[in-house]
Amino acid sequence: MGTLRAERVAKDTGATSARREASVGTLTLALGLGLFALQAGVLLPKLQRLWGSAGEALHAPAPARASEKDAWNPAWARTLSLGQGQAFADWLFVRALIEDAPSRPLKAGERSRASVWLDLASRLDPAYFEMHQNGALYLSVALHDTDGGLALVSRANEWRKSQLPSWPVSFQETEWKSAWSLPVIQAYLYLFEKENLVEAGKAYQEAAAHPKAPAYLKSLGHRFDSPGGIYEAGARILGFMIPAAAPGAPREALIRKRAVLIVHNQLWQIDQDFSAYLKKMRVAPTPQARHRAWDNFRARLAPTDALGGRWTFDAKTGQVGTTTKLEKVFGVGEGN
Repeated sequence: MGTLRAERVAKDTGATSARREASVGTLTLALGLGLFALQAGVLLPKLQRLWGSAGEALHAPAPARASEKDAWNPAWARTLSLGQGQAFADWLFVRALIEDAPSRPLKAGERSRASVWLDLASRLDPAYFEMHQNGALYLSVALHDTDGGLALVSRANEWRKSQLPSWPVSFQETEWKSAWSLPVIQAYLYLFEKENLVEAGKAYQEAAAHPKAPAYLKSLGHRFDSPGGIYEAGARILGFMIPAAAPGAPREALIRKRAVLIVHNQLWQIDQDFSAYLKKMRVAPTPQARHRAWDNFRARLAPTDALGGRWTFDAKTGQVGTTTKLEKVFGVGEGN
């Protein structure tokens, strides 16, 4: 009897498991068909009033640019994904990668169509590291949508700082093992697309503070930390890039920028040293006294700057300068 009862229990259990598997399979199939119908545009005509312009966006062919009003409602997207938000984010990522580049430069308030897809994917699955990392570079480099790329990577970086620490360590060490690269991408976009070395420096310092950051980043972060180090750090970054630049005009432009940053750094250092010299020698704050002090101080300097210009001094303002024609580089330094 015991054996028969055990066999019946096993049979009933197997039947229950089979029914459960069948139910799960049916539900999965239904969800899959629902997503397929959604993606294929079968449901979109009925949902267009709810999704607004997103309905037209899914149908495409739409222009490769969009405005802020084309942004999707994440709450509706999450509901209509039928519990498959991560799968929907995957699809949106793929959809973004096949978008054409805008036919003309984006105007203020415009976004590339791909940035609309990636913005929604980011909100559906904020823990999707590869999408944020690669999507930001794709938007900015391939589609010339710097604002879209910067917004995407910035949101991911904020999520990294505020939410990632509460996730399992195993997830952090596998899926987000290169988390330090997000502020590096921010720094790249600020530096080479926005020409903003100050904001790039902040991002590099943030990347350098990450425990898994490479040694070169930590060294670079320390340079930005030091007084006047922004010029030296900028020149160092350009020094890394020059060998990889295409010969001709692109490489010459980088060489020029690096040399100008070096001269700006020389001027900053001379100004600091001369101010200390005036204080040490207790020079009277008159043009004549400052001019005599400059003549004595200049003897300890190299005769020319890094670009061959001669050092100059305005005794009235106390400003050290150079005959080299200088311009701002990455938003720092003063032109003359």
